Amino acid sequence: MAPYHIVLVHFPLGLWMTATLFIVLRAFSDGALAKTIDRALVPLLSVALVFGLLAFAIGLLVWPWETIASTPLGRNHVLTASWTVACWAILLWVRWRRGETVWDGMSRWIMAGLALLGSALLGITGT
Repeated sequence: MAPYHIVLVHFPLGLWMTATLFIVLRAFSDGALAKTIDRALVPLLSVALVFGLLAFAIGLLVWPWETIASTPLGRNHVLTASWTVACWAILLWVRWRRGETVWDGMSRWIMAGLALLGSALLGITGT
């Protein structure tokens, strides 16, 4: 199962990094390209979340929970993976529920901040 986890983890990581670029671009721009890219954001985040949850589940199947919980590295890895999936799930939910209005006012900067936080978590989890 370990090779499957390793292969599956890189797919959502790449999608979430792409989503970070999309969100930051949309936060700074109201141009036609940014609006076009924004329409792909919900499907992109949805696919990434599904694969992220799948990678998380398979990661828990690689070793018994007792083994993961007995080492600081294992606990931290599961903790940061949980925070990463949760952060990107919140971003998806907010963008999906608020629609285009998420880019009005201060909320655009909150979205950009959450995306950058999610990217930072990706860097911690991926190591």
